[in-house]
This record gives sequence, structure tokens and C-alpha cells, in this order.
Amino acid sequence: VLDVQSGQVLGGFHLDEARTRKAAPGSTLKPFTWLAWVEEHRGSAIPRMPCRRKLSVNGRAFDCAHPDAGIPLGPAEAIAYSCNSFFDQLRFAPPPSFLRRYGLTGYAAHNLTLGAIGEEGIRVTAMELAQAYRMLALEARRRSLDGQAANGLKGAVAYGSGQLAGVKGLEVAGKTGTTTGPGGAYTHAWFAGFAPAAKPEI
Repeated sequence: VLDVQSGQVLGGFHLDEARTRKAAPGSTLKPFTWLAWVEEHRGSAIPRMPCRRKLSVNGRAFDCAHPDAGIPLGPAEAIAYSCNSFFDQLRFAPPPSFLRRYGLTGYAAHNLTLGAIGEEGIRVTAMELAQAYRMLALEARRRSLDGQAANGLKGAVAYGSGQLAGVKGLEVAGKTGTTTGPGGAYTHAWFAGFAPAAKPEI
């Protein structure tokens, strides 16, 4: 738990491990994928894509588990629902140079889909991910965070994949992520976010 303004660590659990143990960030990377796409395609129309539900990459299933919206999804809904199909069709992975701005060390992903959904091209510690989301929170405070990304992070907690992070009387913005551990023996469950959503403090 970080103070948004100062970056000071306010609390945590196994902080030594949080600073050293790395894992793929999974879908917590999707807001950064979208922000990188916007920068690369500045002036382009905001894409909307149907969720194809089923997705297989290199023999691994990444099927969408979210409710069927019945209409094509835009980036805000795709972030909120954590729609892998949308990011597969986006055909774009965030470049390592873009990730470095947020303190994330990435490498060129061989597969664009796996790079877009945080399964390839990057490994992070919990502290690095918290610091990266702190930077998103600072952008939200300055009202410079891309509207699609901001609405997607708020939507994830309001109606999407992160509803269990909701707090009565407080608007929370955040993102879930699930990735496979080494050898496929277990999974990592991620949540990263900030609150209050409009003017974040933590």
C-alpha cells in the first residue's frame, strides 16, 4: 500500500518478497497496453470489437469468462471485463521503451497477444506493479489519464472483474490479473488499483 503523493510505503505483507519475487503481471498490464496503443495510433478511431469468447494461443486457453455483452466492446469495457479477445484483436503489445516510463522492465514479446495480456514480454515484482499503478493514479489526479483507461479501471470494480475490491461509499479503480506460475503448477492472482478513483490517495 503506497501513498500516491509521496510514494511512501504505508503497509504491506512480506515486503522483502514484494520487492524481489517476479511474476508475469497478466491482465493488470492491459491498461498499459491500451495507453501504448493510443500513443502509437494517435488520432485513430477508438476501436470496438466483438468478444469471440474462445481464445487459444500456443496451445493454451485464454477464453473469456466475463458476461456476454451482446455488442462489440470498446477499450473501457474490455479493460473492465478483462476481455482477452479484444486485446487479441488489437494486435499490439506495449514496447519495452513505453513500459520503462512506468518503471516496468519489459522485453520484446514474440507473440503480440501474449504480450498484450501480460503473459509474455514482462515480469514484475508486486512493488514494481504498485509503483506503476501509482503513476496511473498521479495521472488521474492531474486529470491526464486517458479516459478509456480511467473508465475501464473504474468499471472493473463497479461491474467487471474486480467487483470484490469495491468499498461502500468509495469509488475504487483497479484491475485484476491471473497468470500461470512456473511449470504451470499454480496461478498468481493479482489486483492493482487506487482510490478514491477521481483523486487518488492510496
